[in-house]
Parts: sequence; structure tokens; C-alpha cells
Amino acid sequence: MTGFCRRATAGTAAVALLLSGCAAPQGGGTAGGGGCDAARTALVGAGVGLAIGLLSGNTKSAAAGTLIGGAVGALACVALNAQSRQTKTAAVVEQDFAKQRGALPAQPQLVTYQTRVEPSGTIRANSDVRVRTNVEVVRGTAVPVREVKEELVLFDTDNKEFKRGSKVLSSGASGSYETDWEFKLPSGITQGQYRAQTLIYVNGQMVAKRDTTLQLVMLSDSTRLALADR
Repeated sequence: MTGFCRRATAGTAAVALLLSGCAAPQGGGTAGGGGCDAARTALVGAGVGLAIGLLSGNTKSAAAGTLIGGAVGALACVALNAQSRQTKTAAVVEQDFAKQRGALPAQPQLVTYQTRVEPSGTIRANSDVRVRTNVEVVRGTAVPVREVKEELVLFDTDNKEFKRGSKVLSSGASGSYETDWEFKLPSGITQGQYRAQTLIYVNGQMVAKRDTTLQLVMLSDSTRLALADR
């Protein structure tokens, strides 16, 4: 690893630590920006990256450090918002399950878990991205459903987590639920593949996860996001 790579890695960690206050969770089980100003924190991050790059005594390293720091700063301010709603009651879900399979299971069971990204085409940076999920969970005859929780995790182009949010869908009952996760990826971040991962927990145990690739590309007129489901 070169000297600048070591400094860049340290710089990324330093910027992330400096801006960690921007990732404070909001109410309702949603992680958000916590009042973070994307432009201001990107500027702070760029300044930290520039300072680290200048330590190498190389102008190219300083320029690269500025870009890395600015991108990390911008990502620190990405805000998540989650809204969920029940689409089927416990009685309906349990009746349908018993009708199709003969009886309820002994343990709580995830019946369905589907995800999709909206819109499915390309979008401009700073436009809304929505990850919509549909979850159905049935209780067990021996063990009830105590909690159903979903998480959304965003990863950068180096496959490093930069944002996580959680939402409790149910506290003590079977049911079917639809959740909309919304966020914006800002201008000025690194071009390449980003990843959105959703995870479902039943009674504290992770039972399923889904991954979606978000491809950030540079077009002639603007920065856009090309979204492709995996």
C-alpha cells in the first residue's frame, strides 16, 4: 500500500468520525441526516482530505485527498426516511397460511419478502430514490411473533457501510406490511456502484435479506443514477 493510500484510508476514517454526528437516528425507527448540511460537511471533508494529502508533499495526492474527503463528507449527510403500513391483518394472514398449508407452523415464519426500487430507470442526483418492500410474517403455535423489524443499509463504491436505518413493522402480531425507504444520493460523490441492502428480523433473528445495486454514472448533461435490481 502506498503512503498516500495509507493516508487516504486514515483520512476517510477521520472524516467519517468527524461527521458521525450527522448519522443520528430520528424518531419512528428511522435513521436520518440529523440536520446535517450536505454541502457544508462535504466542504469540511474536502478540507480534511486536502490537509492529509498535503502531508505527502505531492499536489496530486492533495487533489485526490480533497475528492475523497468531499465524497465521504457528502455521504455522511444522506438521510433515510421510512414509512410502513399494514396491508393484511393477523387474522387474514393466519387464515390464508392455514388454508394453503394445513396448519400454522410451530415457530414464527417469514411467508413472503419482496423488494423493488422506484423509479426503475435513471434518475438525477438529489432526486428521490425509493426502496419499497413487502413483508408477510405468520406466528407460530409454540412461539408468538414478538417483533418484526426491517433495516436498510447503504454501501459505498468500496462496499463500506455509510448509512443504516431501522423500522419496527410489528410489535406482537402476524401480518403483512409494506415499507417505503426514501433517500437521496447527493452530487459530488464518487462514480461507481453503490449497494442498498434490506434485512428482516423476526424476534431479533435475521431471517432474510435482499440486495439492490445502484450504479452512479456521469452523463454529458448531469450526474445521474442508473438503478438496476439484482
